[in-house]
Amino acid sequence: MVVQRFESMLESAQFNKIESNIPRMKMFYRVFSDKVYVFHVCDAREGMFFDRYSYQKIVRQIQEEFFNKGYFQICLLSVIFTVDIKKAREFADLGEAVWIVDMLCNRLMIYENQPADFMGIREHFERMLLETPIQKPQRKKNRYISLCNSCIVILNILIFFWLEARGNTKNAYYMVEHGAMYVPYMVNDGQMYRLFTAMWLHFGFEHLSSNMFSLLLLGDNLERAVGKGKYILIYLISGLGASMFSFLYNFVTASYAVAAGASGAIFGVIGALFYVVVKNRGKLEDMTAFRLGILIVYILYTGITTSGIDNAAHIGGLIIGVLLAILFYQRKGSEVDEG
Repeated sequence: MVVQRFESMLESAQFNKIESNIPRMKMFYRVFSDKVYVFHVCDAREGMFFDRYSYQKIVRQIQEEFFNKGYFQICLLSVIFTVDIKKAREFADLGEAVWIVDMLCNRLMIYENQPADFMGIREHFERMLLETPIQKPQRKKNRYISLCNSCIVILNILIFFWLEARGNTKNAYYMVEHGAMYVPYMVNDGQMYRLFTAMWLHFGFEHLSSNMFSLLLLGDNLERAVGKGKYILIYLISGLGASMFSFLYNFVTASYAVAAGASGAIFGVIGALFYVVVKNRGKLEDMTAFRLGILIVYILYTGITTSGIDNAAHIGGLIIGVLLAILFYQRKGSEVDEG
């Protein structure tokens, strides 16, 4: 309500509105004498969705936009509506003109290095804030359940119990009969479909539970970051690529072990997530690049020092996941065009 009332106030003061292609950002401008005055309105009530670098880039693009339209004297003020005052305070220290509105108490905060007024708006703005009822911040929606990741986990579990009910999933011959990877069959009989079917099979409940636990912890973060369609592609392509790495390694080394499991696809998810976290300057939701890096090193080390682990699939999935994330992922707000 506060943001909308402020925008209406600017329009009543004969400011022209320009929609931005960045959600929750708008511009209002008015030409006076030889100058153009611009309000850059940022609705960050649900959290800061841009960092210092992105903010400065956006400000420069706004200035360039008006400069290209023939305005050479540009006065720009950003008004940030937020509950994260500590984070917003950083933007006021960048040398740009910034006002901050504390949404917890409808208070306009103008720091000493910022303009005390802008086109005579301050008095009207503060009066409007006093007259507007304070809105309690809405609870964030549950972030911890993502549809596609949950469906993949459920599908893996259903397949496992279906197989376990009909035989012994720890028996290599039984697993080969039901789609596990086995190089002689793939080379001699052309059964390359095993690259896909092996992704959904697990040798016993411990194998299943460790993989699904990892996927539940990490997959949701990646799905929210890249979207459902891209997440499914990352999971499936990483899994197929990991199977291919495993097949080639076993073929070259003549080590014809029976291989199966979702770990190659899961390593693809981990690799993609690591790239996304790094792209977001080392932090995404509750995930940090340092923690994720330690996890990757630990799992790879455990695989190398433990027998019976398909390290070729893990490394292959990890590499493919990173490459797919580079292809698919673009950080929100990293490329913007104002106007």
